[in-house]
Amino acid sequence: MRRIAYTGPDRQLHLIGADGRDATQLTLDLSRNPLLVWGRPELSSSAWSWPSWSPDGQRIACFELPDGDDVSRPARVHVLDTDGVRQIELVSLSGRIPIYCFWRPDGQGLAILMQSEDQLVLGYAALDQPGQLRILEEGVPLFFAWAPDGRRVLIHTGVLNQPGSSRLVMRDSQGRMPDEILPQTPGNFCTPVFVGRRLVQVERRGTVNRLLVSDEAGGGARSLLEFQGLGAVVPVPGSRRVAFSAAPAGQGSPYRGVTLVDVETGALQRLTEDDCLAFFWSEARGQLLYARVDTAENCLSWHGARVGEEPVTLCRFWPTREMLFFLHFFDQFSLSHSLLSPDGGTLVFAGHLTGGATDRASARVWVLDLATDEAPRELARGGFGCFEPSR
Repeated sequence: MRRIAYTGPDRQLHLIGADGRDATQLTLDLSRNPLLVWGRPELSSSAWSWPSWSPDGQRIACFELPDGDDVSRPARVHVLDTDGVRQIELVSLSGRIPIYCFWRPDGQGLAILMQSEDQLVLGYAALDQPGQLRILEEGVPLFFAWAPDGRRVLIHTGVLNQPGSSRLVMRDSQGRMPDEILPQTPGNFCTPVFVGRRLVQVERRGTVNRLLVSDEAGGGARSLLEFQGLGAVVPVPGSRRVAFSAAPAGQGSPYRGVTLVDVETGALQRLTEDDCLAFFWSEARGQLLYARVDTAENCLSWHGARVGEEPVTLCRFWPTREMLFFLHFFDQFSLSHSLLSPDGGTLVFAGHLTGGATDRASARVWVLDLATDEAPRELARGGFGCFEPSR
């Protein structure tokens, strides 16, 4: 049974099987252990957040944050073995707030996105060089993806309040190879996506955005479709396709419908016309999963859609703060933190089910079996969870 890493109500990291078995706590708050605190009043409390599985599923990266009102201590990035044997402090982020981390494809390091005052900062930390953080880029906005070679990072960024300053640059995480500036003018989108060695990006031509497929350097670009507004792309695992949608009214408005795009043939398959907040594709189930804002119930809802079939409503819920943040930036998070099990048959999410009798004071981590009509099953109390990768 595949494992899920999640943050508990104690703000510690835990592991559990999707069947609810083999629960393990990975981190400890030493300030709450009476055997360690006795005679040591200076111990500070820590909270842990955003578990990120290594590509081989053997380690988890996460952020250690000062708990409560303590702002004197820096946030830190840790890497933990999932068997509990080893834990290292990879880097301290003095003066910066960690937002997101993304493992290098070979598992030898982490790209770390941070906030520093009004700037976003992207850094790289190698596992064999603890304590060292190489700054790769600063800018607003800032989104990125690892290139197929597993060493370079394709960065989409710009300068705050300077329209037309956005660019796509391929940068070596180790600083030894020259930058490659892609020739396209980035359009209105967030995260570039690689499908094998092909790059899917958005180019702006006048007032029109074009979804393009090209080689990893932007060469041989071919238009797949045109759209207005803000575009979003997520990969379809193990396939040459991507799922695409656009929010015609731009940032802050819902995406309108979702289309499956074959980047090789250019074939388009419309999956739903529904407005949505976020979407993902389950290749094993041949199904689109998407979240919508239910204004009547003031909540979110999960839905499923297959080609040629009417969408179905799966459940309604009130998300946790972490869950909502994930869904707002789903196209970036989907590259590194999977809500779907490796076989695509189970969805994990966090919050409160609507109409339920559970205690609203403590959110739950839920799993939903996509192969049945069963209601979501409570897995544990917690604020966010994600599945380990396939191995």
